[in-house]
Amino acid sequence: MISPILQRVELLLSQSRFPEAKELLQTHLAENPEDFFAQFYLATIQLQLGEKQIARQMTEKLLLEEPEAYPVMALAVDVELADEKLDKAEDL
Repeated sequence: MISPILQRVELLLSQSRFPEAKELLQTHLAENPEDFFAQFYLATIQLQLGEKQIARQMTEKLLLEEPEAYPVMALAVDVELADEKLDKAEDL
């Protein structure tokens, strides 16, 4: 079951309220730094906000933890495509 924090984040994302979702996740991660799903959502938001380098770093970290996590692999591809690194995106 998804936590109430992540439910709130999903609602904010559905409304394109990225800065608010980012702030909520940062607060949550300060207290729960190992929350994989919160880290994934934060990386997704950072990409949406144009923070590609931070999104890339977070995605690389998440892939080290869960190399077979399809949503993280898809996010990694999106990060590379956003940065116009087509060859790297294809390699993922």
